[in-house]
Amino acid sequence: MTLPRETQNGASIKSRLAESLVQNTEVSINSGGCIITTTEDKIRLSVHTHLSRMEERHKWVAPAGILVAIIAALVTADFKDRWLTAALWQAIFIVGGIVVFIWFLIAVFRAFKTPSIDDFVGLLRASQAPLGSNSAEDTGSDLAGMLISHEWVLFFNPPGKCKRITFLTDGTVGTGQNPNEHFWRLAGSKLELLQSSGRVHSRFTFDRVKCRWEHTNDPDTLSIRGQCILRADSVK
Repeated sequence: MTLPRETQNGASIKSRLAESLVQNTEVSINSGGCIITTTEDKIRLSVHTHLSRMEERHKWVAPAGILVAIIAALVTADFKDRWLTAALWQAIFIVGGIVVFIWFLIAVFRAFKTPSIDDFVGLLRASQAPLGSNSAEDTGSDLAGMLISHEWVLFFNPPGKCKRITFLTDGTVGTGQNPNEHFWRLAGSKLELLQSSGRVHSRFTFDRVKCRWEHTNDPDTLSIRGQCILRADSVK
């Protein structure tokens, strides 16, 4: 029996890659280690995403400087009637100080949520294709567009407990993100939700008739069995 051309090409690429690794790579075995296989473009995307989030760590500096200046003005300035009354000038500074203080609190909150090195490694793990997947068989582009363009409801403890969930273009979960549903990826036509550590937490297949994602209940998944994901506009 002759294998399909796509299968032959995939097997040939894998065999050449394995041969190249054996001939040109010095391997030190560390039990418990993890090897991440990914592509250059995915690494670039992961680095860009990580750096853009890291910038949030320093954005509290600007509102902090403005807030200090406003407080100093309120404490030391003697407001006078010029164009506006002194009381109105003081009220403007007070309102401005309140607005800047709220800005400062939001910036500090975001600074504490900046990702760590473990988050970056988890993002790389989420970007890698699972072993054994065949890109020629992938039909995930339309599924990815559908996931990103809609809001969904994840029944994480069916039938009653659920939450809204969104899927971002950088491979992270937006609304509904937690340590268990932190990243997402498509492995062929299957949706995988990954923990912040990069481990697969749950896996779903899409039922086009019912327009819903059904849990595969695979033994390697860590989530509650029987989960499903429905479009938010179909859930009352």
